[in-house]
Amino acid sequence: MQLGPASISCAERLRLAQAIANRARDRHGADFLAAGRYGSMARGSDGPFSDIEIFCILRRPEQEFSFEWVAGPWKAEVNS
Repeated sequence: MQLGPASISCAERLRLAQAIANRARDRHGADFLAAGRYGSMARGSDGPFSDIEIFCILRRPEQEFSFEWVAGPWKAEVNS
């Protein structure tokens, strides 16, 4: 049984980030304007145990949200 984070490659982390952004776009439809990575992924300094950080821009500011979760061996944060 895995305790704590597991090592994930930069390529896998990028694939997961894209999948998360796509789900946010699907969920918010026309109100979804853009998504971008921040933190170590944006700087290109993410290591094997780095988390996924994504910021979404929505048309209506009252739709603000902030989610943080662990899914298996990785952690993600999505904010608008």
